[in-house]
Amino acid sequence: MGQEVEVQARDGSFKAYLSRPAAGGGAGVVVLQEILGVTSWGRSIVDMLATAGYYALAPDLFWRMTPGVQLDATKPWEFAAALDYNRRLDFNSALDDIRASISFLRGMPGANGKVGNVGFCLGGTLSYLTAANTDSDASVSYYGSGVLGTLYQMPNIKRPAILHLAGADEYIPKEAQDRIAAAAKANSNVTVYVYPNAYHGFGCSDYERHNAAAWQLSLQRTLALFKQQLA
Repeated sequence: MGQEVEVQARDGSFKAYLSRPAAGGGAGVVVLQEILGVTSWGRSIVDMLATAGYYALAPDLFWRMTPGVQLDATKPWEFAAALDYNRRLDFNSALDDIRASISFLRGMPGANGKVGNVGFCLGGTLSYLTAANTDSDASVSYYGSGVLGTLYQMPNIKRPAILHLAGADEYIPKEAQDRIAAAAKANSNVTVYVYPNAYHGFGCSDYERHNAAAWQLSLQRTLALFKQQLA
């Protein structure tokens, strides 16, 4: 369904995976990668959103380090490499790439000009930062472990955003989740959902920790937000 495209950034260009809605027309959604890169599962999310009627794009946010990274979390050496990419990623440059991706989708023939985003893991942190630092029309963050360290950004979120948290997340313990929820209460644009007994990465069907019930409920909420805000 999808294809690889080139997106022009401030300091170069990068590859991204794009899927278009079959009927044409509609809004855009930027899909922000896990620490593993733009994997087959990430591309399946792009395709799913296109089936739902969106122009969906997954930018390669590691392109300045190694273009085309696709790692397997079940292999310890590849997971270690993913953690290293995560550690070395320049978030300001990643936000520039996300802005370029938003502009790319707004310029698609037939697009209505509205663009949201959804991110997982590393992408969950970036989705939150995108909500606070760009003109994205709606943002959905899944288990972003970097949100806690950037709670000072919460007041900057001016458009609707969802933070999906896993109740049993080993990277975002309950105390951290409580602090995130408390900060979000001060901003009416932000809604926090916690999924009891779900683990970090519960959305990814490639993982044993995948929680189908939590994923389906979170996906309903995500698509409802996009339907409301991106029409």
